[in-house]
Amino acid sequence: MGNKVLQRIIEEVHKAKYFSFTVDSTPDISHVDELSFTIRYVSEEGKPLERFLKFVPIRGHGAEDLAGQAIKTFQELEINLKNCRGQSFDSAANMPGKYSGLQARIKEINPLAEYIPCAGHSLNLVGVASVKCCLKAVKFFDVLQAIYAFGVLSTNRWGVIVRGVTPADWQRLLTLKTLSTTRWLCHTESVRALSIHYKQYYDLLGHLADDETENAETRNKARSLADKLATLEFAFMCEL
Repeated sequence: MGNKVLQRIIEEVHKAKYFSFTVDSTPDISHVDELSFTIRYVSEEGKPLERFLKFVPIRGHGAEDLAGQAIKTFQELEINLKNCRGQSFDSAANMPGKYSGLQARIKEINPLAEYIPCAGHSLNLVGVASVKCCLKAVKFFDVLQAIYAFGVLSTNRWGVIVRGVTPADWQRLLTLKTLSTTRWLCHTESVRALSIHYKQYYDLLGHLADDETENAETRNKARSLADKLATLEFAFMCEL
């Protein structure tokens, strides 16, 4: 079914002729780096469409490696890069480099493939830089990440933190997520989870701190995090 969908997309691209594309790399659940291909074109009805094509495993993040993989993938899909009219990537040095970046290597093949920085990545960088200007915000998110890291390092602790005291609580409990500077939504979801279930998280950390079956290091860390949640400043920052 996946191949059928992919073939239909390729047929639509051939009919549209001109297209733009974006690629980005991310590790999958098995820690294999994969390059995602997304293409944008206009349908016969004049409607702009954006379609995901495929994931491709990669070994290197250099511009030469990425360009080689991009060219190879388009050849395999029988999509002519000469018809490309736009390319958009994040602002990592290997992508927009004027002389040796991925966009420059694509333009060597097709000078008409204009490069435009990804607006989503650019906006995300503004948000990250803005937060770093406020030391209280940096401190708040450091504690938030510490709570997540404390729970995720142990399946037992994560079970306690996620499930709560009773199975009924677990059904309603939103979970924390690791904070990502490239995906600001993770910050939003983690803060929302902590804000809605603030008392539950505080009680669960306190429960771990008082649990004599846990080792001293775990109990000490749980108490330290619980004490931070007990401060007015941290609670205020969470609501803010």
